Amino acid sequence: MIPPTLDFKTGVGYISADAHVALNTGFKIGVDAKRTEQHDDLKTFIVTLSYDGGAETTIDNVTIASAQAGEFTKDYDLTTRNQSGTEKYTFTVTNRDGLITTKSITVTVP
Repeated sequence: MIPPTLDFKTGVGYISADAHVALNTGFKIGVDAKRTEQHDDLKTFIVTLSYDGGAETTIDNVTIASAQAGEFTKDYDLTTRNQSGTEKYTFTVTNRDGLITTKSITVTVP
């Protein structure tokens, strides 16, 4: 059994790795999750946010529709806080067998 893949979109306007972003500034993170085995459909996609190493808060919780069970893509238009610190965004995809793939991006606000 192979867990699903999860990649960050790259290109103009996307953050795809840890980055520094100014106070109160917009940015975009795009995700692309794919099943890795024929019948292991994607089931859920969850995004959490943690400020300065604190507790995680769920900012998106998606039950993936059957039409997107093979590949789920989504863009998140986000804005940094109006204070310095770190913002850690964690993205988790789960497939039909309960296999999980998680990736994070930490945005540092100087």
